[in-house]
Amino acid sequence: MQMKMSKWFSLGVGVYVILTIIDGFFEGFYYQSPSTWRTLMGVRVVKNFNPGEFNFSLLITWKTLIYFIVIMLIWMALYGFMDYMLKVNKKNG
Repeated sequence: MQMKMSKWFSLGVGVYVILTIIDGFFEGFYYQSPSTWRTLMGVRVVKNFNPGEFNFSLLITWKTLIYFIVIMLIWMALYGFMDYMLKVNKKNG
């Protein structure tokens, strides 16, 4: 069962997006910072004082990069371990 890099990449992106949204909600609601929430790929939505007006600014922060690298490493380790276990089981069987 060989896993392709594209599968690792898509899974990494998926988990990263979920973590980013959760982190954004904590940032916006728990700490009550000026940024209302952080959406996909580090886009920070800042609420202005004018009602109904939003200022979008693209921020690829260090946190964004660390999330992405850590999740990629976790998925690569998981799939490497699964692949190794399957090979060992095939040899024994």
